[in-house]
Amino acid sequence: MTKHYRWNDDNIKEMLMELPEMKDTRSRDEVWQSIHLHKKKKRKQWIVPTVAALASLFFIISFVQNRDQNQDTALQFDEASLLEESSAKEEALDMAPFSSGKDLNTVIDEEPLVIYNNQQQIVTIGFLEKNRNVIVPISFIGNDVEPIENQMQGFLNDFNGEVYGFQPSIFQSMEIESVNDTVTLEIDEEDSSHLPKDRTTFQELMRETFRWKNFDKIKLYTNNEPGIELSSGKLFEIEIDKLLKKAYFLLPLNERSFLVPTKKSYQSVDEAFHAMRNGDGQVNDSLIPTILQPFLIEKVEKDGNLLTVSFKNEENYVDEKRVTIMIEAMLMTAKEFGFEYVEFKGLEDLMIQKYDLRNPIEVPYSPNPLYVYN
Repeated sequence: MTKHYRWNDDNIKEMLMELPEMKDTRSRDEVWQSIHLHKKKKRKQWIVPTVAALASLFFIISFVQNRDQNQDTALQFDEASLLEESSAKEEALDMAPFSSGKDLNTVIDEEPLVIYNNQQQIVTIGFLEKNRNVIVPISFIGNDVEPIENQMQGFLNDFNGEVYGFQPSIFQSMEIESVNDTVTLEIDEEDSSHLPKDRTTFQELMRETFRWKNFDKIKLYTNNEPGIELSSGKLFEIEIDKLLKKAYFLLPLNERSFLVPTKKSYQSVDEAFHAMRNGDGQVNDSLIPTILQPFLIEKVEKDGNLLTVSFKNEENYVDEKRVTIMIEAMLMTAKEFGFEYVEFKGLEDLMIQKYDLRNPIEVPYSPNPLYVYN
């Protein structure tokens, strides 16, 4: 039989006095970030109040409030004001989540944005974002055994893209076959209504899926007949260019942020970097420029497969997370122009855990790795 204890004021006071002293050495920003991330997780909590528990809680609160006001408190900051500040910031972001005025200083993201390892096993699929007509390439770890079409279907069966704000993948209603350097896609006419009707969007979606492998051409069929009907007429084949000369911006969505290539191609990598720092009126205004304002690009030099970018850090900016986003966006952009390594001069003193900025850095294989667990 369970023994019931009767609590009184003296019992509780003695227990409180025996608790070890606690001090919070975090900065104001660290406390705010901790509160913000805790709210973001949205974990379910089951609370079963009882009369005794509520009475004890009321006494503890009263006891703490009546303690000596001159004693140093355990927390050095007013968390109520921080919560109010957090709510105000989130409300502002909810009201205008993708305004063109956003920059990297509004983004805190722990997820990896590029992938390097096991290059032969990586498979990438382009997804169309629901509301902004932006194509997001998503990468996952595949294998060297199955054909790419089997791996794509397996991933799509397990992946819930709507969680991130993606439209259902058009590849789920297609039959895919790959032979050597050619991919064949076939769709039933009744399913073709789900395809993007804009020719450019459809072609970009295909290229962002198959250009990462050694494919040169896509052949399209409907009900065993050549061609797929789009708003501008039938499309029969798509040539796959590996180097599309895009710039990489950041797209924040429901659960995380993604690096996305622009629809627009640029004449040079210098021009692409300029757009990534200063913005571009022809780029979707949902996208955030990825080169931080404190970093002034003084010179861009090309030497074979090596690109050297010389910076001036005008404000001694040291935020590791946002500098890492900038570095990875520039690496992916350099890859778009055929470079294999990038050297970042002027950043050698920055401590970036993921990269050694004292030496040239290899460009990644593809962007936005996601992991699906069955």
